[in-house]
Amino acid sequence: MATYGVLVEHDADGYTAWLPVITGAYGYGTSKTAALRHLAEAVRALLADEPEGLEELDEEREVLSVEAHLLEISNRSRPRVRTQRLGSLSDVAARLGVSRQAVWNWTRRYEDFPVPLAETASGPFWALREVEDWARTRSRRGRARSA
Repeated sequence: MATYGVLVEHDADGYTAWLPVITGAYGYGTSKTAALRHLAEAVRALLADEPEGLEELDEEREVLSVEAHLLEISNRSRPRVRTQRLGSLSDVAARLGVSRQAVWNWTRRYEDFPVPLAETASGPFWALREVEDWARTRSRRGRARSA
């Protein structure tokens, strides 16, 4: 099995998840989860169509980690890179003012709950801003504290 770095972009039309190393591997959706699921289907179809080409790519790659950064470019002399602040289950619960169990239940109950950006031995890590935005859309406005 190969591991790929996936990038997720957000614009006014929704989300696009894509694999920069595989031409044509795009997934679209109104949420990140939907875009990632659509991407998985697209990659499955590509594997069926061109297994030898992707197999060769799989043998050459061994991704150890992936980081997502936001690059802000304006009229400033230097672009600004903004990293995403990650949080554990406990961090998310504290940030939203709920129990860890509540957060864990949301991950199972709601398909649109943000996808963890990292999985570690101690558990998943989410982009805190993403979880806060999700909570606001779910009418938990009073619970989401600003970063």
